[in-house]
Amino acid sequence: MATIEEVIFQASATIFGGALIYAIVNLINIFILKPYSNFKNEVIKTKIDLLFYKNILTNAFEREETNDKFIEEILSCQKKIREQWSKLSVKYHAVPKLLFSWKLPSIEDMHKIEENLIYLSNRFILKSQNRDLPNDCAESENKVRFILNKLSKTA
Repeated sequence: MATIEEVIFQASATIFGGALIYAIVNLINIFILKPYSNFKNEVIKTKIDLLFYKNILTNAFEREETNDKFIEEILSCQKKIREQWSKLSVKYHAVPKLLFSWKLPSIEDMHKIEENLIYLSNRFILKSQNRDLPNDCAESENKVRFILNKLSKTA
């Protein structure tokens, strides 16, 4: 009879141990690995959007030379950059910094990245009456370069 009790105890311990390991692995995945993975995905999307819209974000266009469709494209580009800024910011603050501090931008760099994304998304791209200077285009180019440089260390 002692062997049946041992078998039942061993089976119960195995099932309980397996369930405990499964729960721990899922908790690690949900609270540690998933936030970092989500942040990396947003970094990649931000980099793709910046590279795709780089010409629009870093140049000024004469309003007289553009049509309504192009203006909508510019506004759509800026909207997309604003969306990426908000998603990137939220995902960054969800990542546990103690575990991934060597893979994440510092908090100061992240604030600078956010500031640059906001600048790019709100910059007046369509110049009229000389409101946009060539220096503004160079500054925008530097901001895009800075963001891509800081985010390249992450993903």
